[in-house]
Amino acid sequence: AVPCGLLVNELVTNAFKHAFPEGRSGCVTISAELLDGRRAHVRVADDGVGLPEACQLGQSQSLGFQLIPSLVEQLDAQIEVIRDGGSCFTVEFLTEGESA
Repeated sequence: AVPCGLLVNELVTNAFKHAFPEGRSGCVTISAELLDGRRAHVRVADDGVGLPEACQLGQSQSLGFQLIPSLVEQLDAQIEVIRDGGSCFTVEFLTEGESA
């Protein structure tokens, strides 16, 4: 749970810091879903200015963009980045133990 919480925190923090420059308004959405009782599907999206193509996970000067791949690896997860009409990060990973 800790790497997932840190990952969501980092993605939300980045959205608030970078997606809405100069007082631009917008929306950040967070969703989490348990698929087939074993896979977690977590999504953080914004309708801000979008993520520049040059900004790649693990290859940025930003500490957050260096941290995100490490957290994804700790979760043994897959991450998808969509740069259309804002930014959307979708993370999917297997949960441990039985679902509640």
